Amino acid sequence: MIAYDQASLDNRLIQQEVETTCRKQCITEAEKAAVLHACPVRFYTPNPFIRIGLFIATAVIGVSVFGMCILLLTVGSSTESVTALTFFFSFLFYLALEMFVRVKHHFASGVDDALMWMSGAFMLSGFFIATDFDLDDAWIYMLIFVAGTLFTLRFANVLMCAVAFAGFIAMIFFTCFHLGSTAQTLLPFVVMGLSLLLYRLSARFLREQRFRHYFGCLEILSILSLITFYLAGNYYVVREIGEEMFRAPMRLGWLFWIFTVAVPTAYIYLGIRRRNLALLRVGLLLTGAVVFTVRYYYGILPAELAMSVGGAVVIALAWYVTHYLKEPKAGFTREDDDEHDDVEKLQIESLVIAETFHETPKPPQGFRFGGGSGGGGGAGSDY
Repeated sequence: MIAYDQASLDNRLIQQEVETTCRKQCITEAEKAAVLHACPVRFYTPNPFIRIGLFIATAVIGVSVFGMCILLLTVGSSTESVTALTFFFSFLFYLALEMFVRVKHHFASGVDDALMWMSGAFMLSGFFIATDFDLDDAWIYMLIFVAGTLFTLRFANVLMCAVAFAGFIAMIFFTCFHLGSTAQTLLPFVVMGLSLLLYRLSARFLREQRFRHYFGCLEILSILSLITFYLAGNYYVVREIGEEMFRAPMRLGWLFWIFTVAVPTAYIYLGIRRRNLALLRVGLLLTGAVVFTVRYYYGILPAELAMSVGGAVVIALAWYVTHYLKEPKAGFTREDDDEHDDVEKLQIESLVIAETFHETPKPPQGFRFGGGSGGGGGAGSDY
């Protein structure tokens, strides 16, 4: 289902792993060059600055052409004409996207990014115009969820995966919002349950090699699921949303206080126990949310003093952990994690050996053993 050439995607993963391996000095430059030659990547992927420039240029050209067409339709135009033109350009941008990906082999070039976003934006705009901008919130986010999911499956775009996840959660939120007080009361638990389910699914798919081209999307999905799971049970979020949107008093406040403090602690514990960086980093990040929530309702120290004390404690803790992990302990180290891609199952070592040593090594013509002075008991002072 993915639009990009899968052989080039696999070779791209291999090249990234070989670059990392060579950077760690586990293989030589010659071995690296042999693997890169044996695993060519046909994609056009410029540097980030050119990618940004191509994105802006493509967006400007696309919007300008659409604007000129709108100007031509201004006299005697109707809402139906503008709607049809908007949907037509959405379809046109998608066709151009497929062409640039499948024929021109663009991959994260800026052109494909811009065409993808314009196609989705024009599709959504078409629905807005067709309904006179009176589209229900739940339907809006359902469209965002569907479009983001389709683009994610087709182009494995990480940002589109995040958009699809946000659309899904917002769709569930506004659906429960319109279903009445019972659904509103159960909303935090519904969001927590769905977030937990999505995290378990993404963690399961991350272990399956057939989804290797979606690993980036699955990783962002797992991180967002962890964050949403916590936010749905955070005391501040539940209370403020309940009072502002639902006009309902806080219920089971003690339970949400437990969630507020216990969930980041559980993330950190499980991250250390399972050596899961995503859990550990999200847990450390959400620890700040715990401090903010507690301080918002129970201010103990002045803000300046609290920030100073907290910063000093964090610096001291960071120094201690860095010093403690100078030598690796129990699988943890202070060194940077240089593994960017999970492609162990691609058997990089075997490929390096196979592509480096094409033929059985043979001694040069006229080579004769002998000449050492060790007499078989070890090397002497000369050979």
